[in-house]
Amino acid sequence: MRFLPFLAAATLALGTAPAPAGAEEAFEFVAIGDVPYFVPEDYPAWERLIGAINRSNPAFTVHVGDFKKGSTPCDDETFLKIRDYFNAFEAPLVYTPGDNEWTDCHRRGADPIERLGRLRQLFFATPESPGKRKLRLTRQSETRGFEKFSENARWSLGPVVFATVHSVGSNNNLLLDKPEAFQEYLERNRADIAWIRETYQIARRDGAKGVAICTQANPFFEKSLEERSGYNGLIDALSSEAQAYSGQTLFVHGDTHSFRLDKPLKRGKDPSYNLMRFTRLEVLAEKDIHGVRVKVDPANPDVFTFGFLTVPENLDAKGYSK
Repeated sequence: MRFLPFLAAATLALGTAPAPAGAEEAFEFVAIGDVPYFVPEDYPAWERLIGAINRSNPAFTVHVGDFKKGSTPCDDETFLKIRDYFNAFEAPLVYTPGDNEWTDCHRRGADPIERLGRLRQLFFATPESPGKRKLRLTRQSETRGFEKFSENARWSLGPVVFATVHSVGSNNNLLLDKPEAFQEYLERNRADIAWIRETYQIARRDGAKGVAICTQANPFFEKSLEERSGYNGLIDALSSEAQAYSGQTLFVHGDTHSFRLDKPLKRGKDPSYNLMRFTRLEVLAEKDIHGVRVKVDPANPDVFTFGFLTVPENLDAKGYSK
């Protein structure tokens, strides 16, 4: 079954192992996020999803954050449990944090900044990804002036330059009444914008046909500047870089638990014209413990096509989640 430019039921199993950078062969990766959400109740369904992904043998999987509900404990035990699960993936697993892992931890009496530091220690301490097969990542912490931001990663595969960017829900931790949070936001937002622009620079330098930016937050492209205040810099960078780039951009996120595949950016200032080279994918989430399969094909002008990786045993939400 072929993948459609927008959506098709995905039964295609490419069986593609990671190809060397620059290879002009099609490959597939899987995008997931906001799972497992209700922990520990969802762990059996989460394990079934991992098994299904392993059997499909993608080049890698991207998890765009929120590996638990925001009101559940932000303790080391949960972090280590998820890290073990990430290492159960046969292919590399690339992860970017969600707000439920740190920003919202105040809801359980934890210090968000301390929890962010712990995430960096446990998940981003080495250049290698989790997973039984490792992927060598370039981390922003290798760049002078951005040593703190080990969670921002980049890698190239085939015709695409991939990057994770650490933006999160809860308005990206932009809390004007909390000086420590506000300072954290300012530093990370500066790092994120620099990382996005550098990713496009590399794509243009290398003649890449596509850029894929993976992050947790829905930046709310459609809202007013005031309503999306924590994301305006991110959107400005994405918009200017994607419009100047001749290749395709895929923007993958989670956060709002509503599957989307659309064209949220406009071409120039005219709202009548979509920026057709920019595609937004919001992953399946929460009670939909399944994956989205993304095929990367250098022979296709659209570069990215999409389908579902459905886990049949997880179709009945009442069977595994409250």
